[in-house]
Amino acid sequence: MQVKEAIADPKQYLVDLKGLSPDWKPQFNFCINLPKYTIKVADTWEELYQTYALRYKVYSVNMVDECLNDEELDFDEYDHFCDYLIIKENETSKVLGTYRFLSSLKTTDFYSGKEFDLSEVLKIEGHKIEMGRATVHPDHRTGGIITLLWRGLSEYLRVSKAEYLIGCSSLWTHKIEEAYKAYSYIKSKGLLVPDLKALPFEANQYKGDWIKEAEAFYSNLTEEEIGQLSRQVPPLMKMYVKAKAQFFVEPGIDYELKSIDFLTLVDVSKVDDAVIRKPSV
Repeated sequence: MQVKEAIADPKQYLVDLKGLSPDWKPQFNFCINLPKYTIKVADTWEELYQTYALRYKVYSVNMVDECLNDEELDFDEYDHFCDYLIIKENETSKVLGTYRFLSSLKTTDFYSGKEFDLSEVLKIEGHKIEMGRATVHPDHRTGGIITLLWRGLSEYLRVSKAEYLIGCSSLWTHKIEEAYKAYSYIKSKGLLVPDLKALPFEANQYKGDWIKEAEAFYSNLTEEEIGQLSRQVPPLMKMYVKAKAQFFVEPGIDYELKSIDFLTLVDVSKVDDAVIRKPSV
């Protein structure tokens, strides 16, 4: 997959085109150098440009036409306030993976608040980080890059002193059967949280009886079929499960990105250090 090539002056381009402040710098920063890759927070304009270009190339496959653009950069109003974890290949200096982080110290106007009613979640005291726009270059979608991203996530949470991580586990489909499978996988792990509400807004709700249908699907699975579900859900969802995340019962439907999203909450204090392996690649 070809990502948009770099330009001569990415700073001026992003300031003029996207309205970024010329004084932009990350809120929290770190850098971990490894033999083949570097795990870091984007802190140069070139890294920022590469991040937006990679996101566009990955997400444009699913985007509705209204979200496509000639500059081939994925950027929205939340990007004015975000930090970006990136994985760079040392040999080429190319960005191969990224997560977007938005801190509640800057704003509680989270991206997921467009899709879900977060009022109850935001009442929980503590520094919250919203993680979104999880992106890995299609030519590098092995467990290695995802592991590096989670190692970087661990470091970012440490540096920022975050207490909660909010995110979405997304299924890149509108096939409701795939959502049933994800629900069943989460339920089998005992990680659904029916007592804490964060319902999708009406425009993002499934039009059928979600609970009844999802529970019926789960109840009809054999133990063997339940055991095979881990092969049928996205890697990010499996990482959230390893982190003992809490998943909200009812998913939302993102019609812009054509995805089904399970809102997820991680209590950082409860994450086992062994969940995120220390990479040596």
